[in-house]
Amino acid sequence: MGTKHLVIIHGRDKKPRCDEMLRLIKKALIAGLRRVNEEAAQKLEQEQISLTFSYYGDINNRLLLESRPRYRKLFEEDDGDFYVPDHYYDESMEQLMNRPTNHMTPEEYERLIANEPTIHFYDDAAKILSPYLSLFGMSTRAIKRILPDLEPI
Repeated sequence: MGTKHLVIIHGRDKKPRCDEMLRLIKKALIAGLRRVNEEAAQKLEQEQISLTFSYYGDINNRLLLESRPRYRKLFEEDDGDFYVPDHYYDESMEQLMNRPTNHMTPEEYERLIANEPTIHFYDDAAKILSPYLSLFGMSTRAIKRILPDLEPI
């Protein structure tokens, strides 16, 4: 059997610098693997599993700032690029990593977002409106407006 190789492509929204993002990804992967397979977690931790990381957080951050200047207070500037500060996500990541696995259910997610009105609103709106926006060809315009970092460059 060939060597294991993980390819990671980060998601959308605000990002830290590349090296900080990679640190967070490795930490999350190792913690998640520990829940199900200690041997795999150790292999990743000891770099016996190759990891390739695709990073475009600098582009993402620029797109967010162009459409939402109020985000500027969340970022630090570095050579003309903007990033969330190092360790920005550490506290929330620790909370997630310390949650028991049996608490990670759809019902638990619903309870979690019930206390986050903005997330709850967008989550519900997406479930309800997506089929209708697609039907009338408006989904691309809605995405550009609500999620500017998903708009094609």
